[in-house]
Amino acid sequence: MADPSYQVIEGLKPEKEKHELYLHLEPYTGYPLSAASRIQINTYLKSIDEVKIMKKFPNVLLPVVWAEEKVELTDDLINKINSELLDNMLIVDVVRWLIVGLGIVMVLTSVSYYLAKFRGGQDLN
Repeated sequence: MADPSYQVIEGLKPEKEKHELYLHLEPYTGYPLSAASRIQINTYLKSIDEVKIMKKFPNVLLPVVWAEEKVELTDDLINKINSELLDNMLIVDVVRWLIVGLGIVMVLTSVSYYLAKFRGGQDLN
């Protein structure tokens, strides 16, 4: 925490595991696997000498609201995503390379046909 005055406040020791905001995404599809959003709203409370009841108040940072929303997918749902989405991505990857290979074969066939006709002295028309 940047301001040293926060160091003197009792109990104000943020822990990354308990207090951070995070979002874990599946890298290929962007599907959220888990997420947590946490917020704490504080107010600074200090004594006011002019108000009798507030003269004895200590100067403290008082937590007013703590809100946390969290979601995590179950193992069954993650396995379903893997089987239905990611396994199909492997098929798409294989098909992509088959199409590239077929394109290379077609180009080589066309070039060899052209060279065979050209060397044979025949007109291509």
